[in-house]
Amino acid sequence: MLPPHLVIYCWPIVALILFKRLSLPLAICWSIIAGYLLLPFGPRLDLPLLPQFDKHSIPVLAVTLFVLLRVSRDAVSGTRGQQVAASPVLTGWLPRHPAGRLLFFCLVLSTVMTVVTNGDRLVYGSLAIPGLRTYDIFSNLMTLVITLLPLLVARKCLATDDAHKDLLMVLALAGFAYAFLVLYEVRMSPQLNNIVYGYYPASWRQNIRGDGFRPLVFIRHGLWLSIFMACALMAAIAYMRVSAPEKKPRLWAMIIWVALALLLSKSMTSLIIVTFLAPVILIFTARMQVLVAAIIAITVLLYPMLRGSGLVPTDQVVQVIEKINPQRANSLQFRFNNEDILLEKANDRPLFGWGGWGRFRVYDSRGRDVSTTDGRWTISIGGEGWFGYLSRFGLLTIPIVLMMLRRQKYEISRATSALCLILAGNLVDLIPNAGLTNITWLIAGALLGRLEQEAVLHSRTTSQPVAQVFERIRQYSRPRPEKHRPPPNVTPLRGKSGYARGSSNRRTSRGSES
Repeated sequence: MLPPHLVIYCWPIVALILFKRLSLPLAICWSIIAGYLLLPFGPRLDLPLLPQFDKHSIPVLAVTLFVLLRVSRDAVSGTRGQQVAASPVLTGWLPRHPAGRLLFFCLVLSTVMTVVTNGDRLVYGSLAIPGLRTYDIFSNLMTLVITLLPLLVARKCLATDDAHKDLLMVLALAGFAYAFLVLYEVRMSPQLNNIVYGYYPASWRQNIRGDGFRPLVFIRHGLWLSIFMACALMAAIAYMRVSAPEKKPRLWAMIIWVALALLLSKSMTSLIIVTFLAPVILIFTARMQVLVAAIIAITVLLYPMLRGSGLVPTDQVVQVIEKINPQRANSLQFRFNNEDILLEKANDRPLFGWGGWGRFRVYDSRGRDVSTTDGRWTISIGGEGWFGYLSRFGLLTIPIVLMMLRRQKYEISRATSALCLILAGNLVDLIPNAGLTNITWLIAGALLGRLEQEAVLHSRTTSQPVAQVFERIRQYSRPRPEKHRPPPNVTPLRGKSGYARGSSNRRTSRGSES
């Protein structure tokens, strides 16, 4: 067995090896994705005023450090121009697009205001929850920065079409390799975390489905594993479309293998997402894929508003699911009931929410927790309010929406459009589940960087004809030089041949000389 704390704290060494051996986009993708898949969930280091150091934060911090060192080294050594030619790195760390920058600062403001407006103490029977204090602002801001670092790093370093292909390849290969572990746990029960790290990280009952098991491997929950396998399957399909014809038979075998693992992971939400989006990736054009992804992203962003106003037909959905699987219908009805009571409490402090420490949950008169938070949107609205929810989910949806609005002007590749659909599918999963991970932010940052790079290229292309027009205007507006005429009584200079320079009639010149 491996010591889990030591494995987590030694991951920066693995990231350093990857950065020394691979290109910058591949090193970033493998460091974050492999860290999410292989590091154990649970062990963490809690220091005062600082965020938790665990399997989610340490790989991201290591990647950020090595990106800083690599970019600064290239700038000092003078090789940055060569690297930009191979893998362009955008300037700055914050989003340059006005919408992205506005949402970023709104999220920071929401984090501060949530602490400021929740200094009161909550009492529910025998349970007392303390209020938030001033030093929580610093801790929450540090947590927010670490959460957004994958977006900022990907926006800076994964903005090219080649980087998007690398991201698809890494997701596909990681899903293909992880499928072996998934199928092992489907057959032998979720025991790999116990075998490798010596403990079981979740509740055993949640991973029993029918007469089998829901695999877990080294991820927090089986539902999180299923949505990753769904993203890996869509990435494999997209990578197959952009690959050379001689590679497609092997990639089809990879697709079938990952699809088998996803099917046996027993998650209806992930299967529905793949069933709808995989044909879109396989058949539609890039611009149509972006349009579909934008419609899905906008629907997810507006879902809480539709849910609160009663426009979502929850009863009809439960009735349809009940015909397929009564057990799943009961689970879905339980989720809807919890969403109702959580939304009701969130509306008591709608702007900036209730804050952390379980303050947004629902308790009875005895202080017992009677709510279950499944969807990530309920956690965001309850803890951060509508201001924080729109800022956080806006950062995830704005790259897809802006890509849709610019799809007629910008050159959108199949790799970029596929990442839009993968991100949209992950957003759909955030309605019933809470699987918002570093991979989600990584994909959103790659799309945001691509959007900014295309804007720069488009501005250069459109400004070039204008510059040519102004240059021609300046040429015509310059005063023409006067023709040089010799002053009177001055004999023109003659060459060795004896005729005047510039004369076109030699016979006349010779005759005048004689």
